[in-house]
Amino acid sequence: MARPLRIEFEGAFYHVFSRGIRKENIFFTSRDREVFLKKLGIQCERFQVICHGYVLMDNHYHLIVETPFANLSRFFHALNASYSNWVKAKHQLIGPVFQGRYKAILIEDDSYLLAVSAYIHLNPVRKKMLKKAEEYPWSSLKYFIGKVEKPEWLECERILSFFGQRGGKGYIEYVYGNQGREEDIFQQVQYGFILGSSEFAQEVMEKVKNRKDKLREYSEKNLIHQPYGFDEIISGVQYVYGVEKEEIFKKKRNNEARKMALYLLKSLTPLTLKEIGEKFDMDYAAVSDMVKRFHKSLLSHKKLQKKLEKIKECVYLRTQ
Repeated sequence: MARPLRIEFEGAFYHVFSRGIRKENIFFTSRDREVFLKKLGIQCERFQVICHGYVLMDNHYHLIVETPFANLSRFFHALNASYSNWVKAKHQLIGPVFQGRYKAILIEDDSYLLAVSAYIHLNPVRKKMLKKAEEYPWSSLKYFIGKVEKPEWLECERILSFFGQRGGKGYIEYVYGNQGREEDIFQQVQYGFILGSSEFAQEVMEKVKNRKDKLREYSEKNLIHQPYGFDEIISGVQYVYGVEKEEIFKKKRNNEARKMALYLLKSLTPLTLKEIGEKFDMDYAAVSDMVKRFHKSLLSHKKLQKKLEKIKECVYLRTQ
């Protein structure tokens, strides 16, 4: 399966997520989490990466980081490799600790940065581990509200600056104000890896186009593919499945072509879930659910993966 596009440039902000192999635990004890945070601090200093927030769960972690020197891949390779080696030796584990590559979403600052911050800090509450997010010991929230002195590698000031003199009090109110709808922010992800305004997304894609030699971006063939349009995706699905265009839009049981089209439109185009839903006469939440379920099917069905790659190849050739 194709790797998602990944872009690095100076001054970028990212929401990064990394999960254990087969969704297994990466943290087994409090000591494991302490070691990870220590290594996080070491690598932040080494690569001059700025951490704006974190939460460590049992089988995954979330970070918000800023890269003044466009070195995201080097930073996370060092962090995950260092921790993997330690935890494998400590608990006598065999094989990889993390499931593939980490996932990185490029985020615009200001309101988007705030929304992602609330999202990661509410993760323990969302998982029903406790009722008050600030009571979870393995997130950075306690530092934002001034409960304890923060480590040098953690940057709280930028996010707190949005609340003026109210500082941590204003921030915690903002966090709880997002509770129940904190995941909505990710409905605005564009091109599969950019969270921000349309203007910001276009600026990023222009950087991809004009600064190939200065950016790190990855796809299955190490090529930079421009985002595709609605008609191109539909035509590709129609060609590979050998169906009429109208068949793709029919609401019927086990319509694989329809599911494939929804998945590709979400993955490869700048369309939002709401915009995709309008074209298929679906609610955006229904689109999101179908895309997630189809993605799970992709992971275990090689025939489905082959169809996906054929469609992507077909669409790519049509746009050259």
